[in-house]
Amino acid sequence: MHKENSAPGAVSLGSLIHTDKQRLIENCPEYISTGFKEFDKNLGGGLTPNLFVLGAASSVGKSTFILQIAHNIANQGYPVLFFSLEMPAQILAEKGMLCQLYIKYGDKIPHDLFTCRQTMERFLANKQDKAVLYKAISEFEKSAADIYVIDRTESGKIFSFSDIERYTADFKKKHSKTPVIIVDYLQLLHRDEKYGMTDKQIVDRNISDLWSLSHRMKTPVIVISSINRTSYNTPMRNSAFKESGSIEFSADILLGLQIQKNQNTKGENADRLLELIILKNRFGASQCRIPMKFHARYGFFEEIKSRNPADREGKRDEERI
Repeated sequence: MHKENSAPGAVSLGSLIHTDKQRLIENCPEYISTGFKEFDKNLGGGLTPNLFVLGAASSVGKSTFILQIAHNIANQGYPVLFFSLEMPAQILAEKGMLCQLYIKYGDKIPHDLFTCRQTMERFLANKQDKAVLYKAISEFEKSAADIYVIDRTESGKIFSFSDIERYTADFKKKHSKTPVIIVDYLQLLHRDEKYGMTDKQIVDRNISDLWSLSHRMKTPVIVISSINRTSYNTPMRNSAFKESGSIEFSADILLGLQIQKNQNTKGENADRLLELIILKNRFGASQCRIPMKFHARYGFFEEIKSRNPADREGKRDEERI
């Protein structure tokens, strides 16, 4: 028996479930795998229609990590709309192709190569390697067909949230599908009404609108954010995000990517051990740490297992999951 609602305008949750249980069941979020087993597990199953914000210091690999996730999403048949506000689409394509080459033919790639251009030049030097390179490019072309990049660097125009909203609506109308949305990165996203607004006010408004977009469009929105320079050499925490406050409050899932301690990376292209940290999870456990290895010269991330899961600062066993 359901009591009559005595508060005008209020909704009884019991009555809502009683009258609309089927719609509630059908509207349970569909999980989209990130392609990383432990990351999915700690998220509760994968990506959901919420706002995800990832922060890391400069050159740690956050854009490359998200590009790999975009590729994994597209491989499942979900379209991805990638708003690249800093990196040219050509560079993203080269990174993706090199990652695919490493996944398929890692043992055949000479270890003295550090850039995509060097790798392609070496593989073009003889007929057999050239065939391997062309096959990898062809495979990447097919698997990345559902990744659509909006390249701000090509036009040089100032990009605002209203542009994201417009492109997303146009995409849905044209393809009859709602894409997963990626924004790289938050601090380069402007406002049409930016005059008179501080940088913090612009970030506040944009992060609020991006949260609203994810819930209104019922799709994951993944946003990359820079962090404060004072946080570059300290453990990742919620307050590390540049122009933070609204980011920490509005994000449904807040993520940090950081280099594990006591490493000699021997240059920016050396392999390095990282931790992906779930700093905040509105729908599950937070402060989860997922050890990862980043093959920087190939733009490839992989999860690794810890010898002792309880030892978060100890050495990591580089056994692939």
